[in-house]
Amino acid sequence: MKKTQSITFRYLSIIFVIASLAYLIYVFFKFEDWNNFKAIFQQNSFETYLWLAATIILLPVNILIEAVKWKQVSSKLESLSIVNAIKSVVSGMASGFVTPNRIGDIIGRVSYLQSGNKTKAISLAAINSLTQNIAILILGVPLGFLYITHQNNKLELSSYFFVCLIILIIFIAFLFITPKLADKIKTIRFKKYVEGLVKLSTKNLFYITLLSILRFIVSCIQLFFILKFFNVHLSIYQAVICIPFSYLLITFTPSFAATEGIVRGSWTVLIISAFSGNISGILMSGVGLWLINIILPVVIGNIFLVKDRIRLDFLRM
Repeated sequence: MKKTQSITFRYLSIIFVIASLAYLIYVFFKFEDWNNFKAIFQQNSFETYLWLAATIILLPVNILIEAVKWKQVSSKLESLSIVNAIKSVVSGMASGFVTPNRIGDIIGRVSYLQSGNKTKAISLAAINSLTQNIAILILGVPLGFLYITHQNNKLELSSYFFVCLIILIIFIAFLFITPKLADKIKTIRFKKYVEGLVKLSTKNLFYITLLSILRFIVSCIQLFFILKFFNVHLSIYQAVICIPFSYLLITFTPSFAATEGIVRGSWTVLIISAFSGNISGILMSGVGLWLINIILPVVIGNIFLVKDRIRLDFLRM
């Protein structure tokens, strides 16, 4: 049984690697904003490049926080080294690149667990993702309310805000109730999928949610920095109310990670243009951060998935 599950995960990993690499090449060849990027890079001063450098420097911090979180979550099944936790995170980003709302992240993420724990970790990966969505809701909903109030409801987003508030309440309830409900499952066929989940305590859930909030804050700071690089100037207050809100809208807009650059750019322009008329800079910031925070880790994740042949047994298949 374990051998069958292991083979299934291997085949899925290979499929996602091939699909991810193929689409990655397609994205780079079809990307139409290279000229705009080139022009901005040529015009900016050395001091401006410090904002871009700070954005890139925060990428490993972002990934490290997620790796620490995944290490904590998966510890209910086995102890992952921080190196393998980092590999799991970027490999998950690679495998989720071509799937709706990154659902394929699970396949890459569990690749660095022992064969017998891959299936058991599926529910843990889902909870891990849920805590990140909760973090975005916790900050994005109240700050989005401030944003809407500031705009005197000129944007018809009030109903969206209340929907997100309801989603937040449901998500939080689901997060803390699910391990208890999972523990009541008696069917052997399904119990294996929640074996790690039932071991998560309330303390564990609070801890990984706090890490998710910290990671979200880092992502918001990255967007603020790259906006500076593209000459979009916001006050601290403006940045605090509009950046988390734009992330909220991006997160809960159905999309593929591969097309998120378009979604990210669109929402970022809509929200931040209330405070800045530099539309081109706002758009480039959204797409630029997508290239840094998504495309770069996807490239690295694919390299790990291909190179770690011993763990994935690519050569034996």
